[in-house]
Amino acid sequence: TWQTIEEASGGQHANRAVGVSGTDLIQVGASRNSGGSFDNGYISKYANSGSRTFIKMFKNGSSDYSVLAVDADSSGNIFTGGLGYEFTGGINVNGEGQFVLDKFNSSGTHQSQVTFGAAYGDFAKGTQVDSNDNVYVMWRSQGGGGLSSGHYLAKFNNSLSLQWTRYFGSGVTVNDITIDSNDDILASIHDSSAIFVKINSSGTLVFARELTVSGSNIRSRSISTTANDDILISGDTDAHGQSGIYIAKFRGDGTGLGTFGNHTYQNYTSLSLSSVTLTLGNTGFTTVSPSVSVVTSPSLTSSTVSSILSTSPVEI
Repeated sequence: TWQTIEEASGGQHANRAVGVSGTDLIQVGASRNSGGSFDNGYISKYANSGSRTFIKMFKNGSSDYSVLAVDADSSGNIFTGGLGYEFTGGINVNGEGQFVLDKFNSSGTHQSQVTFGAAYGDFAKGTQVDSNDNVYVMWRSQGGGGLSSGHYLAKFNNSLSLQWTRYFGSGVTVNDITIDSNDDILASIHDSSAIFVKINSSGTLVFARELTVSGSNIRSRSISTTANDDILISGDTDAHGQSGIYIAKFRGDGTGLGTFGNHTYQNYTSLSLSSVTLTLGNTGFTTVSPSVSVVTSPSLTSSTVSSILSTSPVEI
């Protein structure tokens, strides 16, 4: 067991996501400069022992960059989804950033990059790699650059060549994605009910389901699968008259519909998954010298963990 804290000289280091490559841990995020803005994206890799293998910091062309999502393929290549800001003469062109997808090898050397549309406020919310090393990315668009406002899912091959893109429709908020052993993609959707969908590797909707609670709200935030491809979702609910968190388990094939106490598990019919054309660009890639130190802080004790976890969770 180990714990480290990374500190950026002259500013702050903000961790955004972690991933696993074999037995190594990949951490991504952004450094915040003394003025309070995120200026450099970063990737750091740690061995299972806790020793840092490398840290790489970079910009999106000459622009500021924040890395928000990460996953790795079977060869240890690292794929990151981020938010890059478009600057001209030191001025942010549109006031918002664009979604950037980057590939690095296992040593952290940059391999390739694609960007989506123009800088209209798009940013990554999830990156996943399947068993054939295809890359799936989910992101939110504010609209512009030929895209409608909303959430999108795209499939790329390992060389970042686009295979297909799907749009979840207006008003739908996708919070998380994961991949099961059949390379089907599962996504959790935000609403007053706990919604999740399964999409196959060809981009076809397999099923959409929702869990509702009589007289209360329940929302799905994160999604994962077990070794048997059962589906786990977690989120928040105001059941029992107070805010709380929950975890729920469903069959991987989406069956088992019905009413259980005050919970109803049923088909969700309001989703319109459509195919769209995505225009790709490439803004260039600039590395910067990392100035980050690691502070060893082995202060996470069992008593600390016990104080965080509730000893009496309420079954709902």
